Amino acid sequence: MRLATYLLAGMTSASLMFCAPAANAQSERYSVVANGTKVGYLNVDGDARRRTIAFDYKINGRGPSSTETLELDAAGLPVTWTIDGATTFGSTTKESFRLRGRRATWSDAAGPGSATVADPSLYISQHASLWAPGLYARALLKDADKEMPALPGGRVRLEKIEDLHKRNRSGQAAIDAAQTGRTDDRTTQIVTSIQIHSCSAGAFHR
Repeated sequence: MRLATYLLAGMTSASLMFCAPAANAQSERYSVVANGTKVGYLNVDGDARRRTIAFDYKINGRGPSSTETLELDAAGLPVTWTIDGATTFGSTTKESFRLRGRRATWSDAAGPGSATVADPSLYISQHASLWAPGLYARALLKDADKEMPALPGGRVRLEKIEDLHKRNRSGQAAIDAAQTGRTDDRTTQIVTSIQIHSCSAGAFHR
């Protein structure tokens, strides 16, 4: 199988691997794997326009957890997004985003903010789960130049790095991968080198 690797500009470095059996559009179940050991989960439910997410992983007793609710528009861009949880070191996190017409408002650890949106824009969350990089990549893949304005500020861009080849035990794995993170005028958040494997049969073997 061919694996296209992309870079979302403005990244830092930390890596996790997800692997899950094939699932229907309403339910996605992923295991968070670090150094060959399952350390957490990422569960996604809903449909193409609304998703609820439960996320938790722990390495040496530390790691983030969150619950999220997203509402997406027809292009797959968030129009509402709420996130409640805890950081790696246990601090409470609470974040929200809302787009109504051309008016965007948000609230996170930096406080409240707002902007008037002239073009389709992608909100880059401060405390989202590791499902978010896939959301960003899918939205950018639909864009002609794979770049768009980011909220709260700046721009976000997707760049292809290389093609890789992976195979699962059945030889039927559908695989995608990305390096991703945030790029805007706020502090850069974690996430890089995230590989998301959707395995059609059995566990995925490297």
